[in-house]
Amino acid sequence: MKKFVLSLAISLMLALVLTACGASTPAEEPAPAAEQAQPAAPSSSAPAAAPGQYNEAPELAAKVAAGELPPVDERLPDEPKVITPLNEIGVYGGEQRGAAFGPTTGQLDTEALRMQSLLFIEPDLVTLSPNILLDYSVSDDFRTWTLNLRPGMKWSDGEPFT
Repeated sequence: MKKFVLSLAISLMLALVLTACGASTPAEEPAPAAEQAQPAAPSSSAPAAAPGQYNEAPELAAKVAAGELPPVDERLPDEPKVITPLNEIGVYGGEQRGAAFGPTTGQLDTEALRMQSLLFIEPDLVTLSPNILLDYSVSDDFRTWTLNLRPGMKWSDGEPFT
């Protein structure tokens, strides 16, 4: 029995090595330019035109009315990041329906809703655009990174983000 298990294990390892080292299938030729789907317009690092009025959750509007919070215009940075909605602007309230809210995702999906990153991945999943950063640059030798924060950013308690 031991010989059988050992030979089976060796056979499986050999199959894995051969599979990993085998030749890959050739990549498909790209479709002619006329047939390719048009990519999404690339995002520029310049801020989009800010809307004339910003909305906020009804719960926050109630806190503003009660004097517990400053108005939304005072809570925003000097140059806010304006995200173009993929389909439509949503509404407050209702049920949150996500791909996976549970222990299998380690709650990363809900963290993404609560936390902001330095850069934003555009819906094309290729383009990075500034989020907390206004812009950034990298030296030719990749040893110096210059990160320029969006002016006027504040922590959740209203203190300046520097």
